Amino acid sequence: ALSENARKRPGTARSAPRGPAPSGDVRIPPRLATARWGGRTLGGEVAAWASEHLSVELRDWQRLVLDGMLEVDDDGMLRSKWSLTSCARQNGKTVILSSLVGWWLDAGRRWRGEPQSVLSVAHRLDLAEELWHVLVPAFDSGKFGECRTWGSHGRKELRLDDGTRWRIASATPSAGHGSTNDLL
Repeated sequence: ALSENARKRPGTARSAPRGPAPSGDVRIPPRLATARWGGRTLGGEVAAWASEHLSVELRDWQRLVLDGMLEVDDDGMLRSKWSLTSCARQNGKTVILSSLVGWWLDAGRRWRGEPQSVLSVAHRLDLAEELWHVLVPAFDSGKFGECRTWGSHGRKELRLDDGTRWRIASATPSAGHGSTNDLL
């Protein structure tokens, strides 16, 4: 049924229902996503981490994206050095990124066997900081060891006791310049 306003204005009716797709149904897949090779993936681990530590159940399209991003070869190395995903606004990109960054800071350092350096960027600093507000409370809980955070306008950093660090920046020409990052 269309609302009164939708009946009056042409082109305002939606042909597909809104809201989350039923389980097992990727109704509208992302515009771009890293292809799978058919091997083992760590995407399920990220989803489990998000469920346990962020109380978030990832949608099917988010799992599909993570499975492509985090597919590993027989030696446990990522198949793709680069990954790209594109989808419309307000579809849960912040949720998938906070899940990935949180998992990488926690489990990624064990998986890779060394401290990790993560840099989060967005075209605007306030958007890059959205992940900060989601993840810092989880890491401040003490579940992941000692966690130190620094924050001022334009500079935010989280460091774990093993040297793993996460920095936030806006996507400027100098963002990340001179640093080596395991996840960007």
